[in-house]
Amino acid sequence: MTQIVKFVYIIIIFLSLFHAARNDDYHLKCTTDYDCREGFCPEGLAPKCFVSFALARFLSEGRCLCI
Repeated sequence: MTQIVKFVYIIIIFLSLFHAARNDDYHLKCTTDYDCREGFCPEGLAPKCFVSFALARFLSEGRCLCI
């Protein structure tokens, strides 16, 4: 019984760490291409503001991506 409880606690901790590591803070929010930082992308790629067309009418901001 205690092994099952320990297993459940370990799974909860693992999933919470995975969720925290997957946090999308590394994608900057933007409205235009000028909102994206110059040093955001590796050399050879340009930062662009990407707004999903499916969600464009609901969202006024996009995310900076390297293209």
